[in-house]
Amino acid sequence: MLMPDVPTVSEAGLPGFDVTSWYGVFAPGALPKNLVAKVNGDIAAILETQDMKEQLGKLGAEPGAQSPEDFARFVRAEIAKWAKVVRESGATVD
Repeated sequence: MLMPDVPTVSEAGLPGFDVTSWYGVFAPGALPKNLVAKVNGDIAAILETQDMKEQLGKLGAEPGAQSPEDFARFVRAEIAKWAKVVRESGATVD
């Protein structure tokens, strides 16, 4: 944890607050599964290197590789979560 003495948003009075930044690599859906697996494995290996962990740590980021299937589920859940937030907020494009 970057700032262990700072209360979380939930501890500060907004229970259920759950916002994180994340990055991912996307590719065309028709990409061959063996290529997806290779790229995923290469990225996961890079994220495990000490240098990458240190560089990301300086930014307050934590590496977290996932399988392509788990990442797809995560992205679908994020879309559903934020679509609900937008609907409930009444936000519009204009």
